[in-house]
Amino acid sequence: PNPFKSDIKLNINSMKEASIVIRISNTNGQTMLNRTLTLQPGQNIVVLNDLGMLPTGMHLLEIITEEGKVSQRIIKQ
Repeated sequence: PNPFKSDIKLNINSMKEASIVIRISNTNGQTMLNRTLTLQPGQNIVVLNDLGMLPTGMHLLEIITEEGKVSQRIIKQ
């Protein structure tokens, strides 16, 4: 859910096995979390359950692949 308290669940579809980077930055552009994962073909559920340490407020969630980047604003309660 957005806003969130301590964890985020991402549902990511992949056509092939692929390495991705999940990055969360604050509004100043400072990286707060940077995680590299390998996706399997098909539906992948990624749970980021260690986000309680993030300060409250708005953050930018980025999913970076070799094809490009998807960004979403998220709000920590």
